Amino acid sequence: MRNLGVAVIDLRNETAGMLAKKGTAADYIIYNRKTDDSVLCLYEPSLYPDKLASLLHCLNSSDIALLVFDGVGREIGECIVALDSLGMNGIFVLRDGTRAELAAISKGTIIEKYGECEYDAGALLQRLDSISPQRDNAGPLRIPVDSAFSVKSVGLVVLGIVKSGTVKVHDVLKAFPTRKEATVRSIQVQDKDVQEAGAGDRAGLCLKGVELEDVERGTELTNGEGFVFEVTSELACELDITRFQKAGISGSEDVFVSYGMQYAAGKVSGEVTPGSKGSVKISFVKPFSYRKGDPALLVGANRALRVIGKIRL
Repeated sequence: MRNLGVAVIDLRNETAGMLAKKGTAADYIIYNRKTDDSVLCLYEPSLYPDKLASLLHCLNSSDIALLVFDGVGREIGECIVALDSLGMNGIFVLRDGTRAELAAISKGTIIEKYGECEYDAGALLQRLDSISPQRDNAGPLRIPVDSAFSVKSVGLVVLGIVKSGTVKVHDVLKAFPTRKEATVRSIQVQDKDVQEAGAGDRAGLCLKGVELEDVERGTELTNGEGFVFEVTSELACELDITRFQKAGISGSEDVFVSYGMQYAAGKVSGEVTPGSKGSVKISFVKPFSYRKGDPALLVGANRALRVIGKIRL
């Protein structure tokens, strides 16, 4: 079955509800539209701009972005910087804003590669239905956990999108950063019991062998085949600061690292100027798990433009 995840960037929070049925709501809202042969999941960052993590969790959960443009503003500019730093593809629609306004604030960014669509439910659904992202069902298993909870008479349940590979009932998984092992008792996809879930599915896994604190949001689940996750409290990496930042890194600064479903607090130290690359060191408050070579976003806790830039882990 075809699956597509879309981060809907609409500062009025009107578009996702126009296209699909409201589902899970937390610090972001998931809207679902299912047909006989496809599942469309729309992720709405309902707490943005107050909470940047709401936006970044939606982007990290999605295959593409749908940018609804209403005119120039600080918040939409920050969204464009985040999309550009992630190199995230997508489409845009002009609702109240003009093409000239969008071009002025997105020059030289990934937005220039976006296709345009009419702001109409039918046209948008037709466009989204034409997109089929590549999936790797045979590759190494990776599931970033976005929520975990206990259900009476069922047990511990985690939810997360299968980024690659296939997970099956009775599989033994390893959770990072805790390194605890868990056995899959049952699986649900779109509220139906299944024997396995593949890449692109948002799956609910009933696990045994772990406690709730072992699989909180941001936990990475894998079967240990192909993906090697590191766990650290300190990381040396390269930072590429966006050219839109007014200040670089100088000395020590409170930051967050957005990676998968992790939004990890820490401090960064080093000397890097805006629009350039340089080496930095990040000290985390809690253990941080990652794959070497993966990209992530560095976020400034006290900056006007909170997206500092991209790091290579």
